[in-house]
Amino acid sequence: MIRGEAQDNHQVFLRLIELDREEQIINPADANLRIEEMKCLVAAVQTSWTAALFGDIPYAALERYYTYQFDQVSRLFQEFQNANRHLLMPLLDKLYNDLGKYIDPDASIYPSVKTYLLSGILAQVPSVQAVLLDAPLDDRLNTFLARYLDEMSGLSSGVCSFAQMRFFKSFIEELSSLIEPDGKLPAPVIYERLLALEFNQFEVYVYHQERLRNSFKGKTRSGQLKLIDDAIRYVNFNSRGTVERYDRRWPALSVMLLDWLKGERLRCLAKERTPENPSQSAVLKLALRLPVSHLAFLIRLLYKEEVFGLVSLQDIFNFFAAHTSTKRQENLSAGGLSKEYYTKNMVTAAEVRALLSKMLTRINRDYFPVWVVIYAIFFCR
Repeated sequence: MIRGEAQDNHQVFLRLIELDREEQIINPADANLRIEEMKCLVAAVQTSWTAALFGDIPYAALERYYTYQFDQVSRLFQEFQNANRHLLMPLLDKLYNDLGKYIDPDASIYPSVKTYLLSGILAQVPSVQAVLLDAPLDDRLNTFLARYLDEMSGLSSGVCSFAQMRFFKSFIEELSSLIEPDGKLPAPVIYERLLALEFNQFEVYVYHQERLRNSFKGKTRSGQLKLIDDAIRYVNFNSRGTVERYDRRWPALSVMLLDWLKGERLRCLAKERTPENPSQSAVLKLALRLPVSHLAFLIRLLYKEEVFGLVSLQDIFNFFAAHTSTKRQENLSAGGLSKEYYTKNMVTAAEVRALLSKMLTRINRDYFPVWVVIYAIFFCR
């Protein structure tokens, strides 16, 4: 059924393009007929979408169908003349507002579609920019948020994904609703909202880590444990579970913070049990001829390929911090590994790729020598 609906709608979209591209019609009556035909075609598409929604169709098939329909309507909107784009707005509204949960989060939103979907919140962006600029936030975080608002609200900033658009709208609506009558928004409220929104950007994550680490300074082990337990309860309370987040490639901010806090708690408990004689607590460490950034990058590759199985990232960081050292750092910290893990660095990626290429060459030479000869004959002449 869905395939037939999609084909029928494809014919409708082609007819809409024909009508949009027709030369200016002098006769007003003919022009009105053309507009009425376009409205009827749009209504027919909406009816087909509703029929598909209430049909006996698997959820995965609906996801593919509505994602395809969103892509088709977006392309149509991008190509339409500005004077006729308003005729397609009901289709975009229905897809975005009513059928959004079925659309692939990574589906592309074209610049003209982005401009339209943002039109309802663009007026709120300047007030959010003003409160963020005025609030005494962490400098790195402030710089990132200013850039984020500029990039997402800019009308010429190019394509973004469906999930990025939905998150940005939630971000603006959430902060706008909290601005006080005097036009202010206290920094603690902003930090709390970033956590509640699962804003899992690196600077946000690092800020929360540093704030908690600073609160531990000068405290006894029992005092640190109490602060950690309070922080775990606080993050759990503010977490919204599985929701749209800033970057879908990484876990939610609350998940990353909880993993890190649990690791800090275990480390704190271990220090309480550590004997005073250092020789009794000595741990053999594997000395790696790698910088921390390379080690973290390799951990990321192995984790993404599920080599570690169901072991949590924090447990992995704790293990490598306890049992390895690098050529510049004898003592690693789980926090330092975590920071490098979530840092995007093209230089590190290139260097690790070169290392992996050498490994692949060695495998080919040692185990597939015939293929190496063939490659050298045909491709290296």
